[in-house]
This record gives sequence, structure tokens and C-alpha cells, in this order.
Amino acid sequence: MYACPCGSQQSFSACCERFINAEQIPKTPEQLMRSRYSAFATQNEAYLRKTWYPSTRPDDLSLPTDQEQRWLRLVVHESQQQTNQGRVRFTAYSVQGKKAFILSEDSLFLREDGLWLYHSGTCQVEEYPISRNQACLCGSKLKFKRCCLA
Repeated sequence: MYACPCGSQQSFSACCERFINAEQIPKTPEQLMRSRYSAFATQNEAYLRKTWYPSTRPDDLSLPTDQEQRWLRLVVHESQQQTNQGRVRFTAYSVQGKKAFILSEDSLFLREDGLWLYHSGTCQVEEYPISRNQACLCGSKLKFKRCCLA
């Protein structure tokens, strides 16, 4: 049993895996967003496609392999929900080779037939220059060289 990639402090099986495996349906936009982040982290393209609004879903996701990109941490800043529309503002941190990236997004979710779906988002990606002695983006408070670059 390992910790859920979404940062909930729960095990993966008690958190996002139940949504990804279709054992339960996300009840809020934030639950869906966290499970989608976990699907990116575990490279579950099928779940990402299933939870993407059909008219905005890309034809090809081309997810990078775990060796090409590792998702390190998710921070949810704000989550709002109305009847059939929701927004989640978050920041996600990743490493690709020797480069780190910070993705900030304000996502729009729509509920259709009782299911929350990711519609679109306004995002900004910035490269985070890493050196071995900088604090790791995963939140461990260790230096990169002793953590995610090891």
C-alpha cells in the first residue's frame, strides 16, 4: 500500500484508485481533479479520456513514460462547485530529466448525467531551474540531490 499521488495523505487504494478503477464516482470537481492528477502520475490514459468532456478531449494524449516525466506533488488552492459547474485552482510539480516544471491551472468541470467531467483549463507552465542543493519540489524538505534526483 502506498500514498496517493494526489497528496491527500491517504493510501492510493482508499483515495483515487477507487475512482480510477470505477468502484466509485467522484462526487465533487476536486475529487475528480485529484483522481485525474493521480491518473497522470500513474499513466492511466483510459481514465483521463473517460473523464474528459467529449467536445474538448484531445485525439492523442501521448502521456510521457515514468522515465520521461514524474509528477512530484499537487497543491489544491481553491475548489468551488455550483449545481453543474465547478472550478479547481491547483499547482502541480513535475520533473522531466534534469528539468523541473511548475504547472498552475484554473480548471473548469461540468457535470453531465450525474458525472463530473474535465472541460478545460487556463494553465501556465514555468520551468523551475534545479540544482542539486535546492529544496526538492515534492515537499519533502530534502535537497533535490537526496530526493527526486537520486
